[in-house]
Amino acid sequence: MVKVLLDGEHKSGKTSFHECAMKDSPVSLNPFILPPIGIDFAVKQFNIGQETKLKLELWDSYSGERVLHIPFTFYRATSTILLLGNPYSSNVKHVFDYKKEEFRTHAINPEVILLTTKSDLENSSAERSLCI
Repeated sequence: MVKVLLDGEHKSGKTSFHECAMKDSPVSLNPFILPPIGIDFAVKQFNIGQETKLKLELWDSYSGERVLHIPFTFYRATSTILLLGNPYSSNVKHVFDYKKEEFRTHAINPEVILLTTKSDLENSSAERSLCI
């Protein structure tokens, strides 16, 4: 079993990513996805080749204005954290730095993968706030 946690900035696309990955539901078919209240998760099994089976637990965290951080117990046994952010947001760099410190303090050496979202949206007037 592999536990992966989606974390990041408010409205960065965590729930849309979760829906697409775990329910094979394209965002374009359901543009009104409701965020979880607290934490949501789903389990999906993948067959790799003839004999290898991988069971994935994907956890979706709500990062609204009322919730500054997710409960630290959800970092326990997490092997990978997908840190999502909108590169057009002025707050993205601050959120990434804050989350990085949270992971160092409460998670046990997870792999952290930074994903920028919203690339499908036209935003030619805005500059990217995050340089990668």
